[in-house]
Amino acid sequence: AESLYERQLHSLEPVELPWARTPTADHVARHERTALDVPDGLAVDAVVGAWATLLSRLVGKDRFHLAVSDAVWAGALGATAGLFARSAPVEISIDPTESLAGAVSGVADRLAAARGRLPFAQELIARHPDLTRNPDLAAGRLLPVAVRFGEGDTADEVVAELVEGATGWSVVLDTGLVDAADGALLVSCLKAVLEELASDPTRPVGHVDLLGTELRHRILEDWNATDRPVPATTVHQLIEATADTSPDVTA
Repeated sequence: AESLYERQLHSLEPVELPWARTPTADHVARHERTALDVPDGLAVDAVVGAWATLLSRLVGKDRFHLAVSDAVWAGALGATAGLFARSAPVEISIDPTESLAGAVSGVADRLAAARGRLPFAQELIARHPDLTRNPDLAAGRLLPVAVRFGEGDTADEVVAELVEGATGWSVVLDTGLVDAADGALLVSCLKAVLEELASDPTRPVGHVDLLGTELRHRILEDWNATDRPVPATTVHQLIEATADTSPDVTA
């Protein structure tokens, strides 16, 4: 089982935000948290499923991995926590033709199985020489998008993280790599998916409206408000007026 899992760790598929910048060698993470309003009645699995659905739609991937950490389990380790990796990868598979409810159920099953073997995965990553030395391993820089259960610090390599904390859900973003406007758009899209999940869980993943009513109105109406006053005159009159004011300018 260990050798099989080791091979899986070497073949991880990351998911990256399409508008996030690539960190430089001297990049220092600057994480900021934004509270996430979750509709009443949605369980933990539903919120994580909505996060996975949004990521799948944004990057166009049906299969990818997320870094997952659990503060409760990490706290139980006490002084030995430093011997373990901070997170472990979880494989996510989203079929765009299945319903939102089906996608959430699939994510929930994978998440439950992964959290059950989280200690093994974190211990394996931390002690295995090849995995420890692999700079592209998902437990390091390869998985820039994560899910964290419980309070704690976001890992430096994480660009975006969904967090279930003591006061509710939030999204943590590295503002050095994600502009404020893009971060706000990400949170807005996640809220739209959550609202869709709460109102119509039978809707296919590929048909989910990522914008929501407010953002869609802003893009289609507010940003498209290009009406300008037009003078009540003809084209040839405009040409004549220009010739009168600038007779020496080449036409």
